[in-house]
Amino acid sequence: MDITNADGSTTRMSQSTAILRYLGKVHGYYPEDAKTAYQVDRVIDDFNDILGLIYKPHFNKDQDPTDIFEKILPKYLKTIEERCASNEFLVGEKMTIADFAIGQLYTNYLANENISFAPERWNAVLESFPGFKAWGAKFAEKNAEYLSSEARGKYAV
Repeated sequence: MDITNADGSTTRMSQSTAILRYLGKVHGYYPEDAKTAYQVDRVIDDFNDILGLIYKPHFNKDQDPTDIFEKILPKYLKTIEERCASNEFLVGEKMTIADFAIGQLYTNYLANENISFAPERWNAVLESFPGFKAWGAKFAEKNAEYLSSEARGKYAV
């Protein structure tokens, strides 16, 4: 993927999480403090551990998504729910790349009325985690301009 730099030049990059960190550093969403950076990276890495499991039925309609809704998401969201209860943002008092990474779980899956499979089950899981739902709504509100733009696309998964 080509990333356009502030001076108009481009840099070829790969690996989505590495690109996320790069953009976070460039735009002030990645902490300079090592301990806070670790916490941000941990939140993202924990999410990446489940992301590979939750998007598969989007591409494989024959896959049974039951474990996603009954085991994977509830276990994961329990840990995020605790973070939502203690902070305005997932790590500390400032939005970080962790918020953008986890924000996609809210906007692209749990609150996406155009999700390609089991929309009622995504919604049921979201309703079970009111702290995460409130956090996700705030995240979506802060990013409403982008989320409503054509650049995002309708399905965004």
